[in-house]
Amino acid sequence: MRTTRGDLHLIAAHVLGRRRVAVSGHFGLRASPRGLATPAFGPEPEVVRVAGDKVEDDGGELETLYEWFDLGWRVLDAVTAEPGPEPGWSTLQLWPEHFDVGTDLDLGSGKGVNLGLSPGDAFSDEPYAYVGPWAPERPGPSDYWNAPFGAVLPRSRVDSAAGYATFLRRDLGFLGIG
Repeated sequence: MRTTRGDLHLIAAHVLGRRRVAVSGHFGLRASPRGLATPAFGPEPEVVRVAGDKVEDDGGELETLYEWFDLGWRVLDAVTAEPGPEPGWSTLQLWPEHFDVGTDLDLGSGKGVNLGLSPGDAFSDEPYAYVGPWAPERPGPSDYWNAPFGAVLPRSRVDSAAGYATFLRRDLGFLGIG
């Protein structure tokens, strides 16, 4: 059985995320080897995980979707861990409702930024990295801000974690962060 991105999105939101929120009140997930999972939660810590196309499958092929989430996790972890004047990044999450890996930085006064990597969605079938400033200002070259919510870099235009990190750092520089 071939599992689609949409099927996995539903499993993430309605099985993994729902179980975690029922026990702990938190919704976010994590990338995990060959899949996605909740972080350990609850009084007797439990983890709910999907790997391959089955719940708790310990074999099977590594799906491209999971590789994308793993890449996103590594890129965002590297970008947000760099020393800089803004230490307030939120916890990196795999958001079940958006089905992307993301984080945000609240700069106060309604200003901040979302960073993430999406495996594709209603905006684009192609996976992409994104930066979404909270405020309407879009400093820097106007053609750089190529999405209604900010800027995106599609997978077809970059071939490495370093390329995505460079894109995200450039956006943060335009916004005066880092």
